[in-house]
Amino acid sequence: MSAPYAGPPTDRKIDPSAPLAEWHILAPYHSFAACQKKQQDLRDPTGASSSDEHTIICVPNNDPRIHLGGTLLEAGEGYQR
Repeated sequence: MSAPYAGPPTDRKIDPSAPLAEWHILAPYHSFAACQKKQQDLRDPTGASSSDEHTIICVPNNDPRIHLGGTLLEAGEGYQR
């Protein structure tokens, strides 16, 4: 899943604090490992960290945050309603 954009049209920024129900499904994967591999492939190939590092995440399709509108907590753990 990828974080949505927020803000005025002239200054839109990725919003990783948005409720997970607002995030976009990029693609389904048959396993968590396959999703993590794709996630790694999408990151900077030089290994440099970026401010958008946590804007693409792997989430099981039955994660309650998707349906309850919860938000991600630090490092994508837990959920908050």
